[in-house]
Amino acid sequence: MSNLSDEQLLKRADHSGRNLGVLAVLASLAALVLVSLPLVKGVSIFTGIVGIGAGMLAAAYWVLMVAAKRGDPASMTGPVIAVAAQIALGVGMVALAGANSPESAGSSAAGLIVPVIVLLVLYGNQKELLELQGRGLWQKAFGSAKPSGSLCLIGNGLLLAGFLGFNGGVVLTGVWTGVSHAKERQKAQVFPALLQNEEQAFMNSLNKAVQAGQGEDQSAAAAARAEMFARLAALKAKVEEAKTQSASNKTLLGVLTTYSRAVDLWKKGLETMAADGGDVAAGQKMLNRGDAVRSAAVEEFNKRYASPPDRR
Repeated sequence: MSNLSDEQLLKRADHSGRNLGVLAVLASLAALVLVSLPLVKGVSIFTGIVGIGAGMLAAAYWVLMVAAKRGDPASMTGPVIAVAAQIALGVGMVALAGANSPESAGSSAAGLIVPVIVLLVLYGNQKELLELQGRGLWQKAFGSAKPSGSLCLIGNGLLLAGFLGFNGGVVLTGVWTGVSHAKERQKAQVFPALLQNEEQAFMNSLNKAVQAGQGEDQSAAAAARAEMFARLAALKAKVEEAKTQSASNKTLLGVLTTYSRAVDLWKKGLETMAADGGDVAAGQKMLNRGDAVRSAAVEEFNKRYASPPDRR
């Protein structure tokens, strides 16, 4: 800051309080949003703890803003340390994210840009206040200011409590989210199980029916077709049962609904081919459409959960 003239330095005397005021407004808005989020279905109550922590940070910034407007360099010490600590935690999270998912590390690291800028601004503001004292200009800039030692003490206490509450709430929210997702993935295994069991049994019976239809034993062919349709009906019943059990999970319900359309197309195609004077070409076209819809269901499932087995 030594390259600034006295006049320039005096003009920047109120920047510390102004910047802390901006942080106070932003933290206040964040607190209001976070505290209200638990009212939304499916949002963890721990998000409210994050909001309370943000509210305490907002209160701290409001108090320290007053102290900064009175020219106390100590008003900037707590915010500088808090932002630096938050950046350190962020770096740790980026390293952890990079170890688990290297492709996500870049986007996580980008989130540190704003905190770094804030840190540099606040540190620069503190140096300006100290330089005003060093040049003997503090009295000229803040001569009528009231003592602010108690404000710094209160503000930094709130800052510490808010920092711990905010980050503690973030950790608890992350743990809750991880547990919830694990339970959801476990319940979603009904779809891969359905593919492994009912669908595979149907496909096996379909292959047998095709082979039997190529032979000369008409009774064996008829029995094979009957078994094929019975397996298809069992598959459809299992899909409907899974849909009922997954009514509260919109993602999984959407997957099962899509897959159910594939089963319906398979049924229509096979019925068209098996009817007297059946249209093989039209039936095959429906079967192909069913395969495409089935692939769409699997793709939809893969976007959220572990990959189900491919049909053999």
